[in-house]
Amino acid sequence: NSKQILMKYLILILPLFLVGFEQAPIDVNKLIEKNGIYYEADNLNTFTGTLVHYYEGGRVKERAGYQNGTREGLRETFHENGQLFEKENYKDGELSGLFQGFYDNGQLWWQGQAKNNLRNGPLQAFYANGQLKYQGQHKDNSQEGVWEYFDEDGRLNETRCYVDNAQVELFSCSGPE
Repeated sequence: NSKQILMKYLILILPLFLVGFEQAPIDVNKLIEKNGIYYEADNLNTFTGTLVHYYEGGRVKERAGYQNGTREGLRETFHENGQLFEKENYKDGELSGLFQGFYDNGQLWWQGQAKNNLRNGPLQAFYANGQLKYQGQHKDNSQEGVWEYFDEDGRLNETRCYVDNAQVELFSCSGPE
């Protein structure tokens, strides 16, 4: 019986204890940035935690995770109306994985993949009505291969070929027959 009481007590108290140790987001004004690394202004330790930038009216403009002074994990930016604008992930200070942008009404604007701080892989952009605007591939931030462009009704308007970020004749993208 005493074990049951102790377990109930722990179940109630433990979450409160853990929340007490969670670091609250910190305003950028309480940090010093030098050569792309953030330091705590009061003790000059590299910053680990969540950094928050605010609009003049007090709404959150940007929220980003940091580890040892550099970006790590989720970074989100927001439109002035509070809607999510950008969502990105960082690993070891570099953009990595899925990145997305949103219109101020919450509709997806673009999405792509990144690796080693460069756009790598498929990229899609959308009209405000949700229709696909264009799609293609990136390799090390360079447009590569076939890119397709659509009108606001979803009809294919144009197909282009890119090699090393330069538009070339479409036949340059066709493989061996």
